[in-house]
Amino acid sequence: AFSADGRRLAGRDREDHWMRVRVWDVPAGKSPDQKPVVIAAPNEVNDHDLSHDGRLLAVTDGYALRLFDATSGEKVAHSGQHRRA
Repeated sequence: AFSADGRRLAGRDREDHWMRVRVWDVPAGKSPDQKPVVIAAPNEVNDHDLSHDGRLLAVTDGYALRLFDATSGEKVAHSGQHRRA
């Protein structure tokens, strides 16, 4: 997922049993070349998206919503555990 301004790119992958979302800064018209910010998710990652300005990353596992600072990887909010409908 790209941020609306096109400056950040987020993608998910799996390493062993952990899902991760990586966030890269994307220079104008170039491929990302720096090391990404890696955000480890404790469960499956069903979806993720960047805020309009690319500063926040939202990650959901189907039970909870977590917000992370896309620059540092620090968790800034958590919705708690909910049952799927």
